[in-house]
Amino acid sequence: RYWHHNSFPKPSPLKTRFPISKSNIEKITSAAINDPVLKRRRRFAMIKLLEITGCRVSEIVSITVKSIYDADKTPDGQIPLIVLPIKKGEKRSRSIPISRHDIRYFIDYIENSRRIIISKTCKSVGDKGFLLVSLTTGAPLRPNTVTQEIHELARICGIPAQLCPHMFRHRFCTEIFLIILRHHNLGTVTDVRNALLSFDDMKEKVLEWTGHKSI
Repeated sequence: RYWHHNSFPKPSPLKTRFPISKSNIEKITSAAINDPVLKRRRRFAMIKLLEITGCRVSEIVSITVKSIYDADKTPDGQIPLIVLPIKKGEKRSRSIPISRHDIRYFIDYIENSRRIIISKTCKSVGDKGFLLVSLTTGAPLRPNTVTQEIHELARICGIPAQLCPHMFRHRFCTEIFLIILRHHNLGTVTDVRNALLSFDDMKEKVLEWTGHKSI
């Protein structure tokens, strides 16, 4: 037995959203070149974060200045993230490994671009300590601002397909599986699935880096 009403949407075919391509990343990066310097550098930092961390948009805007400096002090360059709770009272966190070169890139952004933004807007007294901040108020960026920025860059460079920040996360997850395929010489989907079920250390790393609860 079931309930039905005419306002309910009809079943639709499964839609697939592919990872963002390397060429489209290069296109939207190039689209920001003509922006004013502070806006351009913030957009570059935003794109790099999306590409190398595989974070959700809500996690990207939660990255702090302190976490970047802390990562610079660790031997393996780990950015600690507080993952937004799915259930009330739930607390989760994870660390994302990034290269020493990328850490230095973000420190340069903090000290030579973000510092100017804060000085021109909220001053140090109003600084909340988040890496990505508004150019007009110095307040932490909201998730929908990152989404709008990516949509705007896609429009500027004329990318016809729908492009959103979450496609960077799809690319990040795909890259992890490519590494697994090459490292273990896995040839089929079944091989990959069996490897994920049998290699506990692999499962832990995949779950840790992506922030998924289920393998």
